[in-house]
Amino acid sequence: MSKVFEDVDVAVGKCSHITHSLNHRASINTSSERFHNYLLKPAEVVSNKRLSEGLWRVEMRPISRECLNDVKPLQFFMVWIPSSDEIPLSVSDLTEDTISFIYKVRGLGTKALSALRPGSFVGLKGPLGNGFEVSYVRPSSKALIVAGGSGIAPVPYLIKKLAVANVQADVVWGVKSDAELFNLREVLPDLDVRVFTATEDCSAGYCGLASQLAVELLNEYVYSVLIAIGPKPILRSLCSVRLSGGLEFYVALEAVVKCGLGACGSCVLEPTDKLLCVDGPVFRCGDIKEHLMKGGN
Repeated sequence: MSKVFEDVDVAVGKCSHITHSLNHRASINTSSERFHNYLLKPAEVVSNKRLSEGLWRVEMRPISRECLNDVKPLQFFMVWIPSSDEIPLSVSDLTEDTISFIYKVRGLGTKALSALRPGSFVGLKGPLGNGFEVSYVRPSSKALIVAGGSGIAPVPYLIKKLAVANVQADVVWGVKSDAELFNLREVLPDLDVRVFTATEDCSAGYCGLASQLAVELLNEYVYSVLIAIGPKPILRSLCSVRLSGGLEFYVALEAVVKCGLGACGSCVLEPTDKLLCVDGPVFRCGDIKEHLMKGGN
C-alpha cells in the first residue's frame, strides 16, 4: 500500500511540474519579443578550436544580428547541430556580429559540434533564461566569481559586462586536474582580472576545492557580490557557508535542458517547481536551497 501512495505522490509531483511548464508555454504566446527568441536562426561557424582537455571554443556569426541584442550574462542559447542534436550552451562572449561558446565534449551533440569546421552552419535559438542583472552590482566594487569545471564557460562575458559597469572581478576556477585548464586571458586579453586556479589532484594552483579557496579569499578581501557557477556540489558547499551580511550571493545551475522553452519539464529543479530554462539559470541560494540540499551532481 505504501508503494501505491509513493507512486501517487510521484504522479502528483509530475502533474505540478507539467502545469508549471504549460503556464510558461502559454506566456510565450503573449510576448512577440520573447517569441522571437524561440525561433531557430542560422549561424555560420567562424572558428572552432580546442582550449584544453575536453574544452573547446566555437565562434559563430548569425545571419541575423537580432539575436545578439540585449544578451545578459549567464543566459544561454539552444544550438542545433544538423543531423545530430540540439544542446544548451552558455554565452562566453559577444561582439557586434559574432557569438562565442565554450563547451565541454561529453556527448554526441558536443562531439558533433567539435567536428564542425569554419563555413559550417548551425541553428541558434535564444537568448534564453533569466541572466544576471549587472546593474544590481554596486559600481566601483568587487565581485568574486567561482566556477567549477566547465562552469567557466559563461565567465568571460560576465567579466566583460561587469567591467563595463565599473565592477572589478576576481575569478576562482576549480578543476580536477591541470589538463582541464587553459589561459583565461587568451579570451580576455583586454580585461584586468585576477584568476585563481584550484586543482583537486594538486597539479596546479591551489591544492583543494574551488569552494575552499573561495572562502579563503572572502575572508581576505572585501567583495560586494559572489557569483558561483557549476555543478551542484560546489554550489551546495558555498551556499552552506555563513557569509557576511552585506554580500549578495547568486548561483548559476547546470541541468539537463531539452527544449529551452519551459514546455518539456526536463529541467525541473526538484523538489521545487522551478524550471532552469525559464526561472534560471541564475538564482539566489535561498530560492533553490531544497534542490541543492537534495544531493547528486
